[in-house]
Amino acid sequence: MVLVDTSVFVDFFRGRSTPGFKELLMENKIMLSAYVRLELLQGVRKEELHKMEYVLGGLISIPHHERLFEQVEKTLQKIKGTGLTAGIVDLLLVGESILINAPIYSFDKIFKKLSEKNIAQLYDPRAS
Repeated sequence: MVLVDTSVFVDFFRGRSTPGFKELLMENKIMLSAYVRLELLQGVRKEELHKMEYVLGGLISIPHHERLFEQVEKTLQKIKGTGLTAGIVDLLLVGESILINAPIYSFDKIFKKLSEKNIAQLYDPRAS
């Protein structure tokens, strides 16, 4: 199972290259965070809404975990003093990833930096 970030969905819906995404989709291995879903719906173009709702509707949604905010606080403590700044949704995604033990598939540089500091686990489509 793979937790997919907003950046990958955006590229997919815009027809850009998303290595391994279609395979994950067809094999039902994508987990959708409610926070990513909200980001996508906030930024969707009206003409893309139906396609997005169709794709998102078939994905496995991550249930809210009671320890999510506690995990995000731990992540915040780990990045303090590293010079890294992550957005709230990114931190929530890292927290969910840790709690469900699933790597994050993202094109955002912050996740690569967090991975280099052993704070986040990334999905590498080339390794699959």
